[in-house]
Amino acid sequence: MYRFNFISFIHNYPPEVPELYLAMQATTFWRAWPRSYQRLFYVSLFVFIAGLLGWTFFAFQGVDSVIHWDVLSELGEMPFVLDQFQAGGSSFQIPATAYALTEQFVASPMSVLHPVNDWICLALALLGCVLALAASTALPRLWYFGATTVLIILLSTLQLDAVWGRTDRLVTILVVAPLIGLSFYFQAFRTYASLSVRVVAFAVLVALILTLFCTVGKAIPADLLAFSYPAGIVLVVAFSFWVSFEIMIGLVWLATSQSGRNSLPNFAFLTLFYLGNLLLTQLHNTKMIDWNLLYVNPFVVFGISAILGIWGQKKRDDQEAASWPYAPQGSLLYLGLAAVSFSVLAYVNSTANDPAIEALEDAISYTHLTGGGLFFFYVFFNFGTLMRDGKAVYRVLFKPAYFNRFHVRGLSVILTILLLYNNSFFPIQQAVAGYYNTQGDLATARQDYRLAETFYQQGVTFEFQNHKSNYGLASLAWIQGDFASAARFFRQALAKQPSPYAYAGLTRSLMNEELAFDAFFTAREAQQRFPNNGELLSNLAYLHAKANGLDSARYYYEKAIDLTNQSGVPTTNLMALYLRKGDWKAAETLAEQRASAYVPVQVNQSALALITGKTTEPSLSISRDSVLTLAEFALLSNASLAQLKAGKTPFVTEAALQTFIQKENNASYADDLQYLNALLAYYHGNKLQGLDLLSARAMADTAASGDRWRKPLAAFLNREISLEQEAPKSWTGDGSQELVRNPINVKVLQRFTAEANRRNQPQQAYNALFNALRYREDSPEILELYIIQCLDMGLTNYAADKLRVLQENNPAAYGQFLPMYQQKLALIEKRRNDFQ
Repeated sequence: MYRFNFISFIHNYPPEVPELYLAMQATTFWRAWPRSYQRLFYVSLFVFIAGLLGWTFFAFQGVDSVIHWDVLSELGEMPFVLDQFQAGGSSFQIPATAYALTEQFVASPMSVLHPVNDWICLALALLGCVLALAASTALPRLWYFGATTVLIILLSTLQLDAVWGRTDRLVTILVVAPLIGLSFYFQAFRTYASLSVRVVAFAVLVALILTLFCTVGKAIPADLLAFSYPAGIVLVVAFSFWVSFEIMIGLVWLATSQSGRNSLPNFAFLTLFYLGNLLLTQLHNTKMIDWNLLYVNPFVVFGISAILGIWGQKKRDDQEAASWPYAPQGSLLYLGLAAVSFSVLAYVNSTANDPAIEALEDAISYTHLTGGGLFFFYVFFNFGTLMRDGKAVYRVLFKPAYFNRFHVRGLSVILTILLLYNNSFFPIQQAVAGYYNTQGDLATARQDYRLAETFYQQGVTFEFQNHKSNYGLASLAWIQGDFASAARFFRQALAKQPSPYAYAGLTRSLMNEELAFDAFFTAREAQQRFPNNGELLSNLAYLHAKANGLDSARYYYEKAIDLTNQSGVPTTNLMALYLRKGDWKAAETLAEQRASAYVPVQVNQSALALITGKTTEPSLSISRDSVLTLAEFALLSNASLAQLKAGKTPFVTEAALQTFIQKENNASYADDLQYLNALLAYYHGNKLQGLDLLSARAMADTAASGDRWRKPLAAFLNREISLEQEAPKSWTGDGSQELVRNPINVKVLQRFTAEANRRNQPQQAYNALFNALRYREDSPEILELYIIQCLDMGLTNYAADKLRVLQENNPAAYGQFLPMYQQKLALIEKRRNDFQ
């Protein structure tokens, strides 16, 4: 069988395929390195990719990293009649309340502690530092001393002493000394040590220092990241200078990889397109233009440059006499510094530090604009003729004829400084504002709100419209109940970098200040600024509903359901709106279409069931040790009442209710839970217990509010009295179950007393009669039964007391009963005398 020989095909097919083959080889250049070098490269590449992915993740999260949506529930009451009946010629009703929930999306205060995020950023930074430190020890002597000097300067800016609460430089010295000592040891004495050994040694030393900081120094990652912020910003800017040529190098390859044709026009066009987009983006970011264009993000440019630099650095090593080889120390140094840069970008994005992000964005734009523009002239003057002749210039790009790339870098620094000067050094002010934001976060985490306010105010001083500082100040004002100041800071946060959270915070602050009109128009402005934000739409609908704009509220709620990740909130609100309008059919349709395990939705579904007379089976499981949320309480009440009304046994027991009532944190629901407990006991448990609960609360609350307890108590007693002459219907066993169902029924008491005495259990008979008399002292039959029972048990004093009550309440019955009483009493006396 014929087999295709790819290698033979490559060698025998001139001239384009060899170019392709060489390009493929260049793409995986590290495969030609020794195995130990390859392993180091793969480790470094892994750290590089991890840093890039971490930064990308936090960049896409944006302010969601530090702010989230909370939900504020509001309980609406809908009185209804649970039961009604006729008793004694009168009509009685048992009142109850159905609860409907309405919810708002509330922007949380700014979160300042993110342990997982901080550990990710810190780990990436330290791994990058380990790679760069190890690589620097293998550099030529002059480069090594330069790198070491830079390291000492950067470490001295980290404010490591402040982490330990010191004002001297002792901690900095104790950190710098072992790092520099180990570095010099490998550079001067153990020059033969492999890079793998150096990486491991620095990793162990850095891990030891980190452990001491986190244990003895009680530092957290947020401390180390915040105090490393200035050095991190400098490193990102320096690395941006380093990679500012990489995209231009790629454009040279694109334009000149096809030899034989004049590639200068192609290169000029590609350069114009790339730099023109960068320039338009910068003009748009500085508000000099406001054109409706698709702008290239400078951070995307930075990421692409960093990736292309992996191959660009190798090209330089191949074409010029490099000061140090790219394999492997050059690659470790490059990838390590890239990882540190990515970790800094990940950190400022994970804390939503927008002035720092904007400062770095400008730095990347400036360095790539100046570097790219000057690199065009570098290529034009050095290789313009070769390009016109169709030569593969990318092969000799770093062998210039007239002036080299170091001249270009120097001019690029000068031009960048000129751009900063032209912009009044505003990016530097933004970077300083970003630093104060990091310190404000640390102070807030320590709950030193006064110091945090000072730092955030400093951030506003350097960049008064930055979102981070203003939202932080608004959060502090909100915590302290100063809603007017919170509204002012929320407005400033919206000036340049508006967020849905700041709009929601401003709206709620205005509502708390009773500025409903301003709040409404702020919500309208928010909806126009973020038309696809479901949370803002839901809040706008809520305000419309508050103002009785029910049709508008319905419209916005329906839109919000499809646009928010928490669709249960607008669904809850829309159902509450239908309940408020009395549109039961629409509410039932919505309940069928949007059936949900979301508890507030179930609350309103259960309220609908109560009103329409249907039952509901909530999917709610609450531990008896739980502190009830507002929604859980409402569902517990609604569902239990719906099942009571339908004649079903409620899913919550009296014992569980009692446990909830006794929990201190449920005190705000105690009255409602006790009322529910009384109803459950009366209808599906121990009627006497239900009557006792109502009676105790009625006696304790003598004000008008006590009618809540007095009215159902009177209704239930009248009902029981109207049925007291009915004979027992389902007598079983000792009759205790019938007594529970009818505790003040005369016929039941007569039979139960007789049977208890026959079983020689007179105390049970006594207890039943005593409990009944607490509510029926007006009943001569029960009084007579009690008196006889007392006499039979020798409780003559108790019998005499109740005899007087019978005489006062019903003289006729007293007259008829007195002979029996006297006969019983005489018999007792005779037995007593005989015994003596």
